[in-house]
Amino acid sequence: MLKLEDPRIAYAEITADGVDISRAINESLESLVYTDANGEANELKITLDDVDGKWSGPWRIKAGMKLSLTIVTESWEKPGTIDRLPCGTFTVTGAKREKPPSIITVEAISLPVNSPVRREIHSRGWEDTTLSQVASDVAASGGLTSMFLFPSDHNLDRVDQRQESDLAFFTRLAADFGASVKVTGNLLVTYDEAEFEGKDPTLTVKDGVNMLSASFWQDTSDTAKSATVSYKDPHSGKLVSETFKPEFADIMVGNDLVLNERPYNVSKKPLMGH
Repeated sequence: MLKLEDPRIAYAEITADGVDISRAINESLESLVYTDANGEANELKITLDDVDGKWSGPWRIKAGMKLSLTIVTESWEKPGTIDRLPCGTFTVTGAKREKPPSIITVEAISLPVNSPVRREIHSRGWEDTTLSQVASDVAASGGLTSMFLFPSDHNLDRVDQRQESDLAFFTRLAADFGASVKVTGNLLVTYDEAEFEGKDPTLTVKDGVNMLSASFWQDTSDTAKSATVSYKDPHSGKLVSETFKPEFADIMVGNDLVLNERPYNVSKKPLMGH
């Protein structure tokens, strides 16, 4: 999450339905919060001073409008140069006015307002498919385009979605194969988070230099120390059971996880990409 509260330090370039409103936004800006989420839509929250009534009148930002955002700041690493962070396109979901003092708060997400991908509940199944094909189907049903960047695809002989939103279902499915999912710029992106974290950073935040405040918390009480999965093999009729325990399990606080569920591929086809 990036939070912009001082236009002297950073500047927001914003267009609304293609019209550049950067100067007007920054003149009224109280705060701007951009949240880059994993497994969800990115979010944007803008708070504006509306003492002159501009943002509740002729410059009103309405639900359904498209906002594009780039955060611009003087480089902390190379003084005198500019760093730019493109944050993508957002659809306004609503605006709230409060007074006194007169304040307008605009909220937007990186999804079309009418996209059902995270709201509608569906039940459906796939047979003899792949992870990338499920990604394409989920994206299409939500009015999105699939960008499958995960380095390995997987054969799936049976997958079931039961009373879940498409985004929640596919995020869970992808996680079972070590893949991450995000929605940005009308794209459903499937990627390897470890691979992307190994790339050069877009922005570096340093304690005492460009960080105003921070808090970190680690809690392992809900993390399993081991996992045991068992299922009945449809080919042999035998019960198959396997247990996984990580090397650091002895210092974990969590419980042992026991699952009784069918693997995605029991067709004996090799996993793609391996």
